[in-house]
Formats: sequence, structure tokens, C-alpha cells
Amino acid sequence: MIDVFCNNLPLKVNPPKMCQLTGVVLATLGINGAIPLIHGSQGCSNFVKHLMSKHFKEPMDIATTALNEKVIAAGGEKRLLNAIKNLRDRLDPELIVVMTTCLTETIGDNLGVVKDCVVVRTPSYSGTHVEGYDSAIKEIIKFLADDCIERKNSINVISGFVNPADVRELKKILTLMGVEHTILTDLTSLDMPILKKRRSDTTVEKIRESVNAIATFSFGKEGKSGGEYLEKFGVNNLNLRFPIGIINTDRFLLKVSEITGAEISDKVVEERNYALDGMVDVSHVLRGKKVAIFGDVDKVIALSEFAFEVGMKVKAVLIPVKCERFVNEMEYIAVKNNSKIAVFENSDLYTLHKFLRDNPVDVLIGDYRGRYIAEKEKIPLLRVGFPVCDRFGYHRKPIFCYAGALRMAEEMANLIVGKYYG
Repeated sequence: MIDVFCNNLPLKVNPPKMCQLTGVVLATLGINGAIPLIHGSQGCSNFVKHLMSKHFKEPMDIATTALNEKVIAAGGEKRLLNAIKNLRDRLDPELIVVMTTCLTETIGDNLGVVKDCVVVRTPSYSGTHVEGYDSAIKEIIKFLADDCIERKNSINVISGFVNPADVRELKKILTLMGVEHTILTDLTSLDMPILKKRRSDTTVEKIRESVNAIATFSFGKEGKSGGEYLEKFGVNNLNLRFPIGIINTDRFLLKVSEITGAEISDKVVEERNYALDGMVDVSHVLRGKKVAIFGDVDKVIALSEFAFEVGMKVKAVLIPVKCERFVNEMEYIAVKNNSKIAVFENSDLYTLHKFLRDNPVDVLIGDYRGRYIAEKEKIPLLRVGFPVCDRFGYHRKPIFCYAGALRMAEEMANLIVGKYYG
């Protein structure tokens, strides 16, 4: 029930993915008092800083070793050690996370000289922001994990490469259930008022204590490695779909309830009913409408399920990498919903645009780079993912849990109504 298209060309036009550095920086900024240090040229850090500042509309504290030709000739290890010393002397950070670049990986800098910082290898010629985030979470836990285990009835949640609003929804709903939790890492600090130091509920001490939890919840590929590492300490590893839509949120909360023994409170049920009521209100607008979705692997899977959940028909999905698991998941979703889906893997937005010219849809879901397709083909774009640089407040709008389902359903309905009725 799916048609699979794979682009094997090495050069692609506007692939919807970012380099690994972006993922490591995001994971680091969710830790209280942590500073990301990019070991490479100044342009590497400027690219990430510019992109994240445009998305979150906040200043980003990203340090760099600012390598140049002269330094490279002799190796960058000395410059790296000086940068770490300067950060400690001037800012007194709780944690420094060092990440490599194409430049330092290619010249073969010896990172063994770094003894008191987390080191994450992130050359941009391999992997994406998803792999970068996943690697960062694992290396941070590995660096900080305490061998002294005192088991507690609490859980770790690796939220993934998402927005502050999504983490806030996770924290809210777990608090309503009375579940003790640690978010790895807490990105809500990225939409708080500017303070002298950015504050986060995820402290170095809480990461050390993550080995005491009874379970770690992660979503898709984003954080899976961190959960697998914590298994060594006897922490259950539960890797689920992103809690996007009613069904996936139900699965997540039921599993949390099963593991912790916490009841799903009346307030949580009320949130669910509130979302369902709103989705029913817009069902006559969304029912039967065709949608195309692009973005990160696991978000596209969850968003596809959500689209069918509200009565829409998914006609095409696109991811920027080759992934057999994605193809299998989309085959299952297509069969389950008696639908035919065009699946593009390792592809770019130019490929999707060509398909949509001959196979028009009513809504396009993806990050802001889909606006070029949307404008050309007169398709409403629901902005979801990273980056969204052309709208204000997007990072304050959830896609997670019941509130996120309600928000997206209403926004899609408004986009469609706006298209046809002005």
C-alpha cells in the first residue's frame, strides 16, 4: 500500500535536516549551567547560533575554539584546552560539552587531552541533528552517571529534539499524575525571560541520579542510546512513539501508569476529553482532506498517525535519510488505514515539490522551508519541526500530548478554511 522512492544522489536540494552540532547544542542548553563548546572554525558555531536564535528568538550561549589556518597547522589541542580554561575562569559552568567538527575530525585532533568535559564526536559529513542529540544525551549520562544506586519510584524522560512547549506539556501531564520525573534535558529554559544565567530543572546532580529511576522513556531514535546506556544500571528502557495525537499520548501515559503505579488523574482525563471535543468540532473540515508530511523520521511517523486520527488522508511523506524502519512503519500505517502513501526516503524538498505538482494536497506539514512549495502550489503549511524561522511564538506551541493534538487540529482546520473561504 506504499510506493517507495529513494534518492541516491550525493547532492540534494534543501534536505530537511541539520548537522549533528545542532542536536548536541540543543541537548546541552537544556542542562542548568552547561555550556556547549564547538571545537572548529568560527563559522561552524555561527551557523548553529544563527539558526537556533532565529528559531527560539533567544540569544544562544555557544562557545567556540575559533580555529584558523595557523592553528590547524600545529593541531588544535592547545587552543581547545585554552578555551576550556577561559570558560571555567570567566563563567564557572557546571558542565562543558565539547563537540567536534569536520575540520577537527579530519585533521585528527587528540581529544584524549580533555579530561573534565563531555566530548561528543559530531562531524557534519555524517549523521543529522537527530543523531547529534541522541549521541549527546548518551555521552552526558555516561560522563555523569553515579555508580551508587538508590532505586526510587521515578522516571527519566528523554524528550527528543523538540520545543520548550512540548517539554512543558510533558512536565505538566506527569505532574498531574503525581509522577516524579527528570527530563533529559529540560528545554523550557529556552523560552524563559533573559536572566544572568539560564536556569533549567535538569541539573548535573539530577543527571547523576538518573541511574536511580525505575525506567527511562524515550521516543524513536531521539534519546534511544541514552535509555540503552541506563539499562546497564538496571533502569528499564522504554522506547515509544512520540506522544503526538490522542492514541500515542494514551500509549505513553498508560505505560507510565503501569510502570510507576500512578493513576491517570481526573485532570488528565479532562484534558483528553477537552482535546477530543475540539477535534470533533473541526472534523467536518478535516475529514477526507489530503496531506503531505516531511521532517525527522519519528516525528513524521507520529504525525502520519495523527493525520489519520483526525480523518485526513496521508498522500506523501518524506525524510532526509535512508531508513528501512521508516518504510516498514509507513507500510503498517498505510495498511491499517486502507490507504496508499508515496514514501520518499533520502530525499529533498525539490523531489516532494515535483510529486505535489501532479498530486496536489490540501495541507503540507513540515518546517518553514516548506513555504516555497506552499507559496508556489497554493498549499497551506502547518509549521511543525525545526527550524521555524519565519514565525514568532512557534516554539511556545506544543505538538505533544492532548494540548498539542488539539492545537494542531484547530490550526489545520483554520488553514483550510482560510484557503477556501478567505
